[in-house]
Amino acid sequence: MVKNKVKKKAKNGAGRKKRSPEELRKASNHLKYEVWMLQCMAINIHSGLAGNRAINNAFIESFVIHARVLLDFFYPLKPRLDDVIAVDFFDRAKTWEEARPEKTDILKTIHKRVGKEAAHLTYSRQKVSEEQKA
Repeated sequence: MVKNKVKKKAKNGAGRKKRSPEELRKASNHLKYEVWMLQCMAINIHSGLAGNRAINNAFIESFVIHARVLLDFFYPLKPRLDDVIAVDFFDRAKTWEEARPEKTDILKTIHKRVGKEAAHLTYSRQKVSEEQKA
């Protein structure tokens, strides 16, 4: 029973190492990069700039990887000790948990689909229709 409590704390960010302002500043530079790349890829995909299917797929794959990084930052499922997550930027995990909006159904779907359709080679990919891919 104690093990479950420890896992629960790890899951929600409680009990994590307090990071120095310098570590957080450096991590925020990487966070800024992730947001920038997500935005750039969204613009490139939407623009139709890539007439080549392989290039378009590369834009989409880049987009979903950066989306996953940000989802794992805001809504970590099982953060590792060296993962940068939003709760690290708060003095108390409870403050972030109360401020963070609920994960919407679309974000839940995206998080699951990125894992199943882009980040891992799975049999679930075979079940995705062309309409769903769009």
